[in-house]
Amino acid sequence: MKHNKLLANFALAFLLSLIATQSYAVGLGFSFGAGSEEWEEDRVQLGDRDVRNMGFVIDTAVARDKIFNYRFSLLKEENNSSNAGLDMDGYSMTLDFGFGVLRTKQVRLWLGPQFKGSLYRDVYVGSNNTGLVDDVIGFGFGPVIGLNVHLPQVMSFSFTAAYHFMSTYSGDYINGGTFDADSTGLYFNAALIFRINE
Repeated sequence: MKHNKLLANFALAFLLSLIATQSYAVGLGFSFGAGSEEWEEDRVQLGDRDVRNMGFVIDTAVARDKIFNYRFSLLKEENNSSNAGLDMDGYSMTLDFGFGVLRTKQVRLWLGPQFKGSLYRDVYVGSNNTGLVDDVIGFGFGPVIGLNVHLPQVMSFSFTAAYHFMSTYSGDYINGGTFDADSTGLYFNAALIFRINE
């Protein structure tokens, strides 16, 4: 039930982002990213983790001279243990609320908070851990900084870096008990965005 609610929230956030873009010069594009996380959990030793993702991005002010921009990313994500422990595949979404501190015809530099939600449906526990974990839900929060580099015509390259100092992941062990992990993470993303309605 809780997983269905999370998926419904993903869909609602996506629809709201589409509605919000009607009054802005919206940008649509593709995003690729990588990152690392440090997990702490009482029952298992998780340690360092590698994150890889790719997906779609919507931005409400890629190149316009607007102070505020809202960015929504929907990503297919892999979150794997560096020591062959808990490996997961699923989806994540990030919500960036950016404030442009440098806005020119060539670049836009922005920063603000980032919120992240994750749902991992395919969870594999290696030999280093005991027991299997059902679906895992994660939430994260922290600052993000972005740089949009504008090309002629309708394209922009965008690069972001985010640090999540407040993250949590939870699920249920199949053999009983609750899986709860606290996490910090550093993430980097690159995106190719097509500007619409300039």
